[in-house]
Amino acid sequence: MKNISSLMKNKYIWFIIAALIIKFGLFSYMVAFSPQGKFQPDSGDYLKSAEMIATRGAFALDVDGKLNFELFRTPGFPFFLAIFHYLLKIPLEGVIFLQILLAISVAFITYKAAYEINQKIAFLSAMIVLYSPPITIYSLQVLADTLFLFLISLFLLVFIRYLKSRAVKWLLLSAVFLALATYVRPVSYYFCLAVAIFIVYANIRDKSWWKIFHAPVFLLIAYSLLGIWLVRNHIHFQRYIFTNIQSDYRAFPVFEYYAKNDYFLGKTVAPIFSYINTAWNCFLSLMTRPGSLKYLHSYPLTVIGKILGYPFVVFWWIGLLAGLVRIGKNIYYQFILFMMAYFISITIAVIARSSGERYLIPIIPLIAIISANGWVKLREIYLRRKRIHPLQHL
Repeated sequence: MKNISSLMKNKYIWFIIAALIIKFGLFSYMVAFSPQGKFQPDSGDYLKSAEMIATRGAFALDVDGKLNFELFRTPGFPFFLAIFHYLLKIPLEGVIFLQILLAISVAFITYKAAYEINQKIAFLSAMIVLYSPPITIYSLQVLADTLFLFLISLFLLVFIRYLKSRAVKWLLLSAVFLALATYVRPVSYYFCLAVAIFIVYANIRDKSWWKIFHAPVFLLIAYSLLGIWLVRNHIHFQRYIFTNIQSDYRAFPVFEYYAKNDYFLGKTVAPIFSYINTAWNCFLSLMTRPGSLKYLHSYPLTVIGKILGYPFVVFWWIGLLAGLVRIGKNIYYQFILFMMAYFISITIAVIARSSGERYLIPIIPLIAIISANGWVKLREIYLRRKRIHPLQHL
């Protein structure tokens, strides 16, 4: 009892409790008043694929009684649904509850990753993730985003430990987690190659010449695991590809189309400015939307979400800008920025004007760590000035 009492006196615990109340409160509202809020257009496809995995052991769709093998999507999230919903008979509300637990786990994983870098930033990093509206909103829906976030966050934690120790065990484990994440969402398929490049850079920087060979080891593990799916696709489609989503992305506009046809200065300027303008608008769309509770079909909740969401975005943006200024030669922040650059670039290139808060989700733990570092630095500057000029603060 004494331990519980002392814990409740800790002011930080109340931030965690408040976040949990918000998450489970929204979950309860959805279950009671807006059960359709958990579905998006993609949800039906995931569920159909999951049912086929559970009943017929194939990643396919049933078309007039025949198996139509799937090439567009990857099997990670349908496999998750097949296990928990169709085989274990957990209702979809229970699956959503599991996703909320995964989202909460991501905050803890982010805490551990930030702690590896600087223990001063760990708690604030976790709180930014825990209170993030996009993570909360999309954990309430039957979508792959939360599972992907969980796995990519595990990759981040393990890879930071690799950078810290250069131990092979962390290198191998990071390759496994990145491959698993890619099976959920293929956006990270080429990131495996990008990570290998960063491994070479990190070891050259530290003059650990023989550890440069960690890069091909990482690639071997990651792409061997992903290669299983390439072989499967070759068997069914005679094509060695992981997914055809990049060549058949019908759901969203193409970046080039907007760059050529949606530029307010028309054809009076060089095409490069058209691309820059479009990329900038897509960047703002991706990085400034707070997310919406409109899927719960409650006007008051939607308004409250907007009122609280935009100040939250401003908060982490201030910290992010301050943190970016002070990255310097820190290898951990360099990797986080490198990872952010990849996901932001690939999102803008593929999704274009549809870039929004949903596609920001895997980037949020990265933002949280750099933003927390920025706020810690701002606080230190403020306290230093207060000590030097105490009378100015009376």
